[in-house]
Amino acid sequence: MDLTSWKWQIGAAWVLVVVLIGFAVAPTSAAGWTLCAGAAMTLPGIFARFWRQPEPSMSESIRNALR
Repeated sequence: MDLTSWKWQIGAAWVLVVVLIGFAVAPTSAAGWTLCAGAAMTLPGIFARFWRQPEPSMSESIRNALR
């Protein structure tokens, strides 16, 4: 399993947990729902910004060049 798959799975699980907590707490104002949406997108945003795919190794680069 590659890192991209892990990133999507962890991000989706995080969003689902925050949404479920949001429905359990049931914010009554638009500010509460905005805070819930912001919290749900925090971890996937961090993943998108800082968790990059590693650079290909030398053997991967050579193999791709020969294709």
